Amino acid sequence: MSSFSDTLHLFFHAYKRALRRAYRDEGLTLSVSHLKTLKGIHYLPHSTVQSLAEASRRDKAQITRLIGQLLEAGLVEKWSHPSDGRSHQLGLTTAGEAMIERIRRAEACAAARMMDGLSDDDARTFLRLAEAMTTNLDYTLGASS
Repeated sequence: MSSFSDTLHLFFHAYKRALRRAYRDEGLTLSVSHLKTLKGIHYLPHSTVQSLAEASRRDKAQITRLIGQLLEAGLVEKWSHPSDGRSHQLGLTTAGEAMIERIRRAEACAAARMMDGLSDDDARTFLRLAEAMTTNLDYTLGASS
């Protein structure tokens, strides 16, 4: 019998593989980091590099590099922050919004594969438990770890 840790590890990697496959099937060639950054900008309208770094708990320099590449790809746009002349706000271009729809389709496909054969009650229970466990770990380890 597998331990909780082993089962969780296997689950995590199986889901990541399913998600990468769904991204590939949707024709998404950007890295997972790029896709997560696009999603961050989508969910945090008028975000800044700093707010994205904080929300994703990632290094500001890494977010800056990813944003630069997304700007070059025409998926993101930036403009001067109205109250902080040293900062820029970020938003998705039309192409970036279209990419979000492709990401959603891929993620829905991976989620459907994961939940195949589970009842709606089982799916809700899984989500409730996963959210509670995530909160426990964030609280226990500290949000900045």
